[in-house]
Amino acid sequence: MVIAAVAMAVSGCQLLGLDAPQVDTPRPKNEAVASIDNAQSSLDFFFDELRHRRGDKFYAKVSLPGLAGRPEDIWVSQVVAKGDKVTGNLAQAPRKIPGARKGSKVKFSKAQVLDWMIVKDGKVYGAFTGRPKL
Repeated sequence: MVIAAVAMAVSGCQLLGLDAPQVDTPRPKNEAVASIDNAQSSLDFFFDELRHRRGDKFYAKVSLPGLAGRPEDIWVSQVVAKGDKVTGNLAQAPRKIPGARKGSKVKFSKAQVLDWMIVKDGKVYGAFTGRPKL
């Protein structure tokens, strides 16, 4: 099955070109919540694609514990899943996670995933909350 056909069938799935500019504009809270809801409602699709390696690169935006109990939402690259256990490397430099830096290996659960992104054949699938600066 071609990933593009499956991705477009997933409710709310976005297809973005890699050459699309990075836009970091503040979103109203209800729009941000809706973006996360859309991403989380299609997590089964993401993990199925990951399990079958139907993509060139896999990313997950996760909520990790940070300083003073405040979470940091950050993109993770090189995602690997085994059951509910997920690992990857921080794709960005964290601001609130002590001792961590870009490239640090992290462990998280599927429940911590806020968004996902698959890159395949120069196309980006997912990235509901916005394109990350990677």
